[in-house]
This record gives sequence, C-alpha cells and structure tokens, in this order.
Amino acid sequence: DFLSEILFLALTRRSPLDPFGGRAKRRYEYLHLIGSVVSDSHIRIALEHAKETREPWIAFWGCGKRDETPLDPELRARCVFHGARGPLTRDALGLPADTPLGDPALLLPAIYTPRRRAELADKTICAPHLLDRKSDAELLESTGADVILRPGIAAEVEAAYAFIDQLVSARFALCGALHAAIVRCAYGLPFAYFDSGYVDVPFKWRDFAASVGVETRFAATLAEGERVYAETLAGRIALPPLEPIGRCAPFTLPRGLARRLARRETLDRPAILS
Repeated sequence: DFLSEILFLALTRRSPLDPFGGRAKRRYEYLHLIGSVVSDSHIRIALEHAKETREPWIAFWGCGKRDETPLDPELRARCVFHGARGPLTRDALGLPADTPLGDPALLLPAIYTPRRRAELADKTICAPHLLDRKSDAELLESTGADVILRPGIAAEVEAAYAFIDQLVSARFALCGALHAAIVRCAYGLPFAYFDSGYVDVPFKWRDFAASVGVETRFAATLAEGERVYAETLAGRIALPPLEPIGRCAPFTLPRGLARRLARRETLDRPAILS
C-alpha cells in the first residue's frame, strides 16, 4: 500500500511549464489512491480524520471493495469514486458501466523504470502477504521458490523502489500480496496468485483478475504456479487502457505523465533497466 506514496508524488509533481498539472480537481479531506479500502470502516476512519470539516469529501481512485456488501448509504454519500479497481467493485457500488477500471499500480511503468537485480535474474520468488505467519524457511520448503520477498518495508519511497526492483528482477513470482501480482502484471512479467493457506480478502483477487480478463486461480507451489500461469494467464491478460485510469485521477495529470501514459498504450513491453 506504500505504492500510494509513489503515485502521489507522480500525480502532484509541479513544473513551471505545467502550472495546472498536479492540482486537485476538487477539495478532498481524505484521499485513497490505492488499495482494498472501499468499506464502511475505512470511510468512518476518514470521516473521523476530517471531523472538523462541515461537509467532508472522501476520494477513492481505482480502489477496490472488500466484498459485495453495499456501503452504508449515509457513508457512501460522502464519497467520490474516481474509477474502480475492477468490475466487481464497480457493480457492488452501482457505478456506471463506463466507469474507468484498473488498479492505479498498473501505471507504474510510466512512472518508474526498475533497475534489474542481476543476482535475481534466474531466481524464483515468493512474495507472501504481510500477515502471513509462516517463516521464510517454511515458505521456501513448501513452495520450492528460491527467495522469499517480504512486503514489510520501511516507510520510505526509496525502500518501495528497491522492493519493486527486486520483485521485477526474478524469473517468476508467487504472489500472496495482491499488489505484488499487480506490479508483475504491469511490467509484463509472469506470476501466479499464491495460496499459503492464508488468502487475504478473496473478493479483491477476483476483482483484479476480472479487470484484466483472466481466471482467478491460486497455487501453493512454484511448479503449480508456473502451470497456472501457462494455462490461464500467459497470452490471455488484457490490461485495461491506461489513459482513462490516469484521466480519472483526483488530480490533473502533469503533462509529462500524461504523455508517458499515452506512449505506453503503444508499447508491447515496459522498460526495465539492465
């Protein structure tokens, strides 16, 4: 979820040549730029944060619901939805059919060019969920992966970039953290959803899979993950258009980012520095 910091920096970067880029489209007391945070509890927290404001507005950009349950109508009335992660979230919220779909992390290739870690080039990794309690040794033994990449990082942008560098450098990734899978997907790299016996918020996995037009299948081992990728993901992933995701952001896009998003639509594969 610290990817929200990277997205915020990309959206709000100022330039004297682009005085309107990066400006909020309206006043929001609370912004959610990523995550499975469309829920009554998250909205209540946001409203508590904005309790001194007479009519607070809470913004969600490309975020996802955690289940099919409708939001409390009074809470929903304080929300503005800038797109949705996937069609399941869109439908659960009753948003229009033409609502832009796609997780904002899919924009990462237009924001950041990772540096390939040579020591991971031929390796396979397992990126478990933050709350997965199995030890590295247990995960290595049960999955057959070469490396365990934990998503618990320091709250620093450079730490997030370093994590992305590692994540995209490996040959294959089992992903128990959804945004690990989304990042691999964004950079056009093979991955599989990972089930270690703990799957966090099943709805969100189905929602993202539906947004890129594939099945929701989990794997418990590397061998199973590679088979699932070959059978259900390879050549079948259809990323949503990036420009609508960017255009519906709660900020006016800086011109440079808008141009990069437009250019990405014509590229076959995102860049990764060697």
